[in-house]
Amino acid sequence: MEAVILVFILFFIIMFFKRFTSFVYGVAMIDILLRILDFVRYNINVKEISSFISNYFPSSILSIINRHSSGIINDILSWAFIAIMALFLYYTVKVFMRRKK
Repeated sequence: MEAVILVFILFFIIMFFKRFTSFVYGVAMIDILLRILDFVRYNINVKEISSFISNYFPSSILSIINRHSSGIINDILSWAFIAIMALFLYYTVKVFMRRKK
């Protein structure tokens, strides 16, 4: 279920912004949000909130990839995700260096 929702969100980002950089930023924002929710799940002492986050949100995009694929497809999708995150780092550093001047 979460893979379908993730694909729908990424499709919406591509259709709305129509630039590859927007896709990269969208993937990174979704992954950062999921990692923040995962941190909250493990570090909050309210059982209801922890169980809600645990039931409805995966820990990261990479965990979705690992849960729904195997073999060579898993390797390809994992490396594609790492490449997208490397591009996010590149774009972020580029913007940071441009503003520093």
